[in-house]
Amino acid sequence: MESPLTMPKNMRIPSLKERIWFYAHSFSKDESKDFTNTYNPPVYAIDIGNESSIYKPAFKKYINKLLYLSTPENITQKLIKYAPEDVYYSRNITKDPSLCRTCKKRSISCPACPNFKGQEMAFDIDPENIECKKCRPDKNNSIYSFCTHQLEDSKSKTIQLYEHLKKQKNYTDMRIVYSGRGYHIHILDRDTYTTPVKDRKKLADELKKKGYPIDTWVTSGRIDLIRLPGSLHGLVNRIVKEIPIKELDRFDPLYSKKVIPDYEKAPTH
Repeated sequence: MESPLTMPKNMRIPSLKERIWFYAHSFSKDESKDFTNTYNPPVYAIDIGNESSIYKPAFKKYINKLLYLSTPENITQKLIKYAPEDVYYSRNITKDPSLCRTCKKRSISCPACPNFKGQEMAFDIDPENIECKKCRPDKNNSIYSFCTHQLEDSKSKTIQLYEHLKKQKNYTDMRIVYSGRGYHIHILDRDTYTTPVKDRKKLADELKKKGYPIDTWVTSGRIDLIRLPGSLHGLVNRIVKEIPIKELDRFDPLYSKKVIPDYEKAPTH
């Protein structure tokens, strides 16, 4: 469909039928197991269609909110059922994950909760957070719009940040995930999970001052949800995918078969 957002020309918003097809035929929860196996079981949340306004009519009541899935072991079946715009998992590590699925408080309140044990460290770089004077000197009608230059710059900044963190922080298990628009750097070193909020915020602020265009709310822990690897980004028609650092320099999300859904070649009716 024609997008209300501004984005590179061969990106688009997938249709509801395409989202259904993707989760029925292409999605595999195994793609995310390295990221979610710390959580027993993971806490998943889905966005039915808040930004695209594309959703199954039966689930209209979930618009403008996130739906937390009550049975994570049936994640594939649930995604086929809801055909969501976006899929997330919580980075929080808790004593009892089931309490999080029904909790009315979110993110910013989590570290003070008796159920909270820690949180996976992550860094989020999105293209729309990088200024482009070549073609988009001003913000347009959506905070999610971006151009090809910003997309390329987000990759360069991700590589630079990865190398900086590797050198300065001595992280040993760092994973890069193409998020659909930008990139996430996941730190899976378990000794980082208990890093206090004040130390996370200090690190986020330091990196921001050094010129890394990260979302400080993600790094500081004020946002616990992050996109699920293997899921579909429902605003740009791309698969959220782990990309090894050695492949990242050559990776082009506009043309890479790794992140273009199979239904671009397969029937959707």
